[in-house]
Amino acid sequence: MNKKTLIWIVAIIALLAITILQLRKNKEVTLKRVYHYDKNVPISIHVDTLTLQKLTHKSSFTGTFLPERETKITAAVPGKIVSVLAKEGDRVKKGQPLMQLDKSSLELQLKQAEVNIKGLKDDVKRYSVLNKADAIQGVKLEKATLGLQAAELQAAILQDKINKTTIRAPYDGIITMKFREKGEYAAPGIPLFQLVDISTLKFTIHVSENEVILFQKG
Repeated sequence: MNKKTLIWIVAIIALLAITILQLRKNKEVTLKRVYHYDKNVPISIHVDTLTLQKLTHKSSFTGTFLPERETKITAAVPGKIVSVLAKEGDRVKKGQPLMQLDKSSLELQLKQAEVNIKGLKDDVKRYSVLNKADAIQGVKLEKATLGLQAAELQAAILQDKINKTTIRAPYDGIITMKFREKGEYAAPGIPLFQLVDISTLKFTIHVSENEVILFQKG
């Protein structure tokens, strides 16, 4: 065995010895760090009392303000528009005239009905006198009476139509749209104005099914 080989053997033995010593030292340190229960040493325990608390949940939602009422005003009777009395942006009161339709034809029909009513009333009076004197058959008086009732009903219908030629606001609000102009024709079902009531607003939001439980009445 030469000198160089001997040196290598000694070095390896020394390295092994150092490694073994280091491992033993590490074992001792590890054992010191491991907890060993000692029944003679008291253990400190901290105890807290459980209480009920209200959890607060914050969420953000987006929505839209909508008017309490929104109406498209239409005519109840057909007719030509002779005047427009309101424009977009106007604040109007309930019953305020907004538009006037032509009522000349209806007024002529009403005058004719009134003339007819006057004649029938005269007939009823005359037939009543003659019937009491047994000068005529009672059926004539009955027919005249029925004719008078029909004429009065017709006159009432015509008067109602005349009243409806004036388009009025159904409630207080703001005119947001005007759909027809003077000279055009109005008819039932065709919008003339859009009226909104903003005295009370509704706030509408979209909520998922999982978040509905976060809301309660009041």
